Amino acid sequence: MYRKRLERNVAARRIKESHPEVRVVIMTGMPEITFIEQARAAHVDSFVYKNVGTNDLLGIIRSTMEGYSTFPRAQQSIFSDAAALTDVEVDILRLVCETKTRKEIAQELFLSEGTVKRHISEILAKTGYDNILRLAVHAVSSGLIVPKMRDEQEPR
Repeated sequence: MYRKRLERNVAARRIKESHPEVRVVIMTGMPEITFIEQARAAHVDSFVYKNVGTNDLLGIIRSTMEGYSTFPRAQQSIFSDAAALTDVEVDILRLVCETKTRKEIAQELFLSEGTVKRHISEILAKTGYDNILRLAVHAVSSGLIVPKMRDEQEPR
């Protein structure tokens, strides 16, 4: 799944770089919280979730062809405006969802364990959760975080 998402964004970016006149619409069924930003970074013209109706989809395609962009609003869940997580906090939460320890998270993100602990405290304060594992379970089960998905533009 990670590979598919990565390939889609890389392909979209390459299309837009080579042929900026081509309009690109990405459709996904996954509400992962970083998808919209990744599509914008790839200079996609429009982004839509699979659950949109046929008439709405046709309208989005038509308006995109006319030069307008359509992107859904960011999901209003545990990551509402009041609980907006920073990129580092999302990375930490994603790694928690992958069952990484604080030490492993610190090594992977080139942070100290104390800094990771502080970020986890901030994540909990922002989201209202009292336990990072409960938050991780909620984030994965609701589709807000898809483990093993990194915000990268090119494969390593």
